[in-house]
Amino acid sequence: MNEIKLNLFFMLSAALFFSTSLYGNSARRLVEEGNQAYHRMDYDPAAELYSKALEADSKATEALFNKANALYRKGDLEGAADAWQQAAVQTRNRDLAARAKYNFGNARFGQGMDQKDKDPQQAIQHLGEGVDAWRQVLDLQPNNKNAAHNIELAKRTIQQIQEQVEKQQQAQQQQQQQKEDLKEKLNQLKQQQENLAQENQQQQQSSQSNTEDLQNKQSHLNEQTRQTLDQMQQMQNQAAQQDSPSNRQSNLEQSIDQMQQAIENQQKAGEDLQKQDLPQAHQSQQQAAEQIQKAIEALNQQSPQSQQQDQNQQQGQNPQESDQQNQEQQPSEQQQEQPKDQQAQSQEETDASQATADQIIKNEGKMKELRKIYIRSQQPVEKDW
Repeated sequence: MNEIKLNLFFMLSAALFFSTSLYGNSARRLVEEGNQAYHRMDYDPAAELYSKALEADSKATEALFNKANALYRKGDLEGAADAWQQAAVQTRNRDLAARAKYNFGNARFGQGMDQKDKDPQQAIQHLGEGVDAWRQVLDLQPNNKNAAHNIELAKRTIQQIQEQVEKQQQAQQQQQQQKEDLKEKLNQLKQQQENLAQENQQQQQSSQSNTEDLQNKQSHLNEQTRQTLDQMQQMQNQAAQQDSPSNRQSNLEQSIDQMQQAIENQQKAGEDLQKQDLPQAHQSQQQAAEQIQKAIEALNQQSPQSQQQDQNQQQGQNPQESDQQNQEQQPSEQQQEQPKDQQAQSQEETDASQATADQIIKNEGKMKELRKIYIRSQQPVEKDW
C-alpha cells in the first residue's frame, strides 16, 4: 500500500487541579510523584503512581487523564483510549472532557494506522471513532480548529484506505481470473497429452504405425507447454512485485515445479518417439500428463491463512504512519490547551489548512443546531386543552 502522508495536530496535556478542598493529600502527593516520573520519561512508574492516586480517591479524574497520557507514551494505545474515555465520562470539567475526547480521538487514529495493513476494516472503524470523538470536542469547544483539522484528515485517510483496498481487490480479482484461465489451459494440455498417450498405445497395437506424425504432435504440444510455463513464471513475477500473499505465490511456485517436470518428460517422450520406442514414449507421456494434473492441483490448494485473508478482504477495507513530529504537553498542574505536533508547513499549506478547519467548524456548528432541532421535534407536545 502506498504511503499516506499525514499531518495530525497532536495534543497530550495533563490537567491537574489537586487542591486540598477537592482531593485528599494522599492522592495529590501520588499525582505529584507521578508527574515527576512522567517528566523523567519513566512512564511505567508514572502510570502506576496515577493508578495508586485513583485508588486513594476514585473521583480524581485528572489522575485518570494523566494515567492515559503515560499509557500512550508506553505505546499502550488501547489502555490510553480506555482511560481517556473514562475520564471524559466521569469529569464535570468541560475543558478536561474536551481534552480527554481529543486525545481519545488521537489514540483511535494511531490504532487505525497500526491496523491499516493487517485489518483495513478495523482501521476504518478506529478512524471513524476518532472522527466521532473530535466532533464531540467541537460540541464542547466550537472553535477548536485542531479537532476540525483532524476530522478532515481522518476522513481523507479513510477514503485513501478504501481506495487502496479497492485497488488491491481489483488486482487480486485480475490475478484470480488469470489463475482460472491458466487452470483451463493446463486442463487442455493435460487432455492433449493423454490423447497422445492413447494414440501411441493404439499405434502399438496396430500393424501400421506413423511415429513421425505422433512425434510432430508431441513436439507441438511440448512447445505449447513451454509457452504456458513462461506465462506462469510471468504471473509469479507480477505477484511478487504486487506483494501478493506468500501462500498464493507458493502454490504457483509448486505448480511451476510440476510443469517443469512435465516438460522434461515430454522432451523424453519426443526423444523416445524419434527412436521409435513407443512403449517408453508412452510411459513418459503418461508421466507428463500426471505432472500437469499435479500442477492443476497445486493451483487449487488454499491454505487456512489464504482463507482468512480472503474473508478479511470480503469484509472490509487501511492508512500509514504519518510523518509526525510529536511534541506532547507533559503532565502539569495547569490546564492550558495548546495545539501540539503540527508539522512544519509552508505558509500556503497553513492557510489552506486553516480555511479547511474554519469550514469544518462552520459545518459542524450547523449540524449541531440541526441535531438540537431534531431532538426538540421528537419531544412529546403537551396538550393545550
